[in-house]
Amino acid sequence: MKFFKKASAAISLASIILGSQATFASMVPINNPSFEDPVQGAGGFNGSIPGWNQTGQSGVWNPIGWGPYAFGAFNYIPDGAQIGYLNSGTVSQTLGTDVLPNTTYTLSIYVGNRTDYDPGTAYSIGLYVGGSPVAWVTPAVPTPGNWVDLTATYTSGPMVPLSTPLGIYINYGTQGQLNVDDVTLNTGLGTAVPEPSTMIAGAMLLLPFGSGAVRLLRKKLQAA
Repeated sequence: MKFFKKASAAISLASIILGSQATFASMVPINNPSFEDPVQGAGGFNGSIPGWNQTGQSGVWNPIGWGPYAFGAFNYIPDGAQIGYLNSGTVSQTLGTDVLPNTTYTLSIYVGNRTDYDPGTAYSIGLYVGGSPVAWVTPAVPTPGNWVDLTATYTSGPMVPLSTPLGIYINYGTQGQLNVDDVTLNTGLGTAVPEPSTMIAGAMLLLPFGSGAVRLLRKKLQAA
């Protein structure tokens, strides 16, 4: 009986070593993600966005009190009181986070449609790694005065060069004004392939229990 208990414990531990997948998720820090800095009074705007790199004409805007709606040119604001706007150019941010192997990154960003400035769908928003785009949202335009939450997902491979920075880019399209808010980036571990040393460690646990334990482990992993 003790033998079978030990074998069962070894199989369980080996399956964890060889077949488990972490389900941890975390949020990657972004500077000024909701464009609340610098603070603007109702209807005020500023031509700089602290924490972001800018080309062309862009900035932060507090639309409350502007226009006929409760939130100015919008029916609501996704987060806080201010938003980011682009009339041309690009807004980007290289994050203080390097890409990790076997990791899925999900970018979320709200795009708004002013009641008087349809942004069209020629804009582009996404993630870049080491300066090269790797994922981008599918552009969409909500109904006037409203917002749409867009996402882009990138999963890194098992081998990632050291000190490879992750970044976010927002490119103006060809018409109207591009309004954005509440930028977030979440991570979760992708499916990892066990390293050879890890596979050896798992196999060593089963040596005292013979080939039957190996077959049970194989079935356990296939069912996972």
